[in-house]
Amino acid sequence: MKQSPGYHSSAGAGVVGSRRLAGELPARSPDPGTGRAGASASSPAGLFREMPEAAWLLVEAITAKAPPKPDFGSACNGCGFCCAAEPCGVARQFVPGAMDGAPCPAMEFEHGRFWCGMVRRPGHYLGLPAWGDEEMGAMIGEALGAGKGCCADVG
Repeated sequence: MKQSPGYHSSAGAGVVGSRRLAGELPARSPDPGTGRAGASASSPAGLFREMPEAAWLLVEAITAKAPPKPDFGSACNGCGFCCAAEPCGVARQFVPGAMDGAPCPAMEFEHGRFWCGMVRRPGHYLGLPAWGDEEMGAMIGEALGAGKGCCADVG
């Protein structure tokens, strides 16, 4: 099977049919139930994310219509990789249907790129009136580090 750049099979690590983000090493042995090390789920640093092959194929299919993923730390170009791989902590806490190992339901595609729906129109996802979207979206964007650079370290 063709491997996408930035990922590698973890079959050699005793996990068959899954991939993990390249360059990420567990802080301690991963929990067999979750595949995660002891790091915070909201912090990308220290996570040992293992996803079934089908989940990686879904991420690749979702992001195929967007620009290629920029280098880690470079300006965001809306590739959608981070949100297609898993929802952020804000989405997991506030967006119905957001769960680990699945694409974020607040991903929005427009003008050839992905956008964070919780930054653009949080009221839609929170069931609130749209009049507060601008201020609430700015606060959520600040909490997520929007505009700080690519946070998906996969290569």
